[in-house]
Amino acid sequence: MRKDVFLFDDHTLTREGMALLLSKNSDWNVAGQAGSVREAISVIDAAAPAQGDDCVVALVDLSFASDGDSGFRIIRHAADSGKGIRCIVLSTYDSPATVGSVMGNSVGAAGFVSKMADFSVVLEALETVAAGGTYVQENLLPDRLNTYEKVCAALTKKERQIIECLVLGYDNARISKTLGISERTVTNHLSRIYDKTQSSGKQELLAKFGG
Repeated sequence: MRKDVFLFDDHTLTREGMALLLSKNSDWNVAGQAGSVREAISVIDAAAPAQGDDCVVALVDLSFASDGDSGFRIIRHAADSGKGIRCIVLSTYDSPATVGSVMGNSVGAAGFVSKMADFSVVLEALETVAAGGTYVQENLLPDRLNTYEKVCAALTKKERQIIECLVLGYDNARISKTLGISERTVTNHLSRIYDKTQSSGKQELLAKFGG
């Protein structure tokens, strides 16, 4: 049975450290690495599709400061690739708002682990996701996550994308550049998001969901 894992993170030391831990302490094979969103998409496109009992999982960071992009696009691309690659987010951005964003249907991650977690938690997540389940690190599941998921059901796709940018700390200018819309349009979307979530602004919106 093939047990492949891809490592997508813009920090070389993080990738190499995780690769070393996996090679010495598990039966997972590190099948590829990437330090940018563009490279990660190329790795996914070149990967052989999972067959039969094959397990193919990617550990994906969310913030790729080197190319101004985010792991959200990697996760969506993996889901759409038809390669059978399931993604686990491994990130320092571990608020309920972030977990809710990546685990929802609009993004489609299969797991979420904080970079502050022990390596044993990463292994547990890998095995759970490889078996077809979903995994969220236990202490990242406060009651507010359920509230966040209910609120997201009332948001449009673009509004959810803007929240994804907010949880990564993007300002309006960077949201505008990332989503290819004007700053005025970003402001209009934010106004509707605040109305739907009954928030007075960005700070209250993210604080409400543990951001």
